[in-house]
Amino acid sequence: MKKREKERQTLELIWDPGSAQVDFGEADFIYRGNKERLKYLVVPFPYSNDSYTQIFRGENAECVCEGLLMASENSHQQSAENNQLQSIEYRQ
Repeated sequence: MKKREKERQTLELIWDPGSAQVDFGEADFIYRGNKERLKYLVVPFPYSNDSYTQIFRGENAECVCEGLLMASENSHQQSAENNQLQSIEYRQ
């Protein structure tokens, strides 16, 4: 292996603001005292290193749409709260 090839063994990942990934997973949860295997939708935002997760009973288009809507609303709410906190910090 050449010296140059040995030096570069990782790739730098570059994410644009506002980009997200979406994926389903499944895990066992205790619900009302019973163990149930449920689906969860995870929406990571790599640029900000933030994420949103929601549990569902199914894994279909309706769940994806609802999860994306909730992730978007949650993201907007967090942005508004952060802006409010920054405004308070600047006033003090």
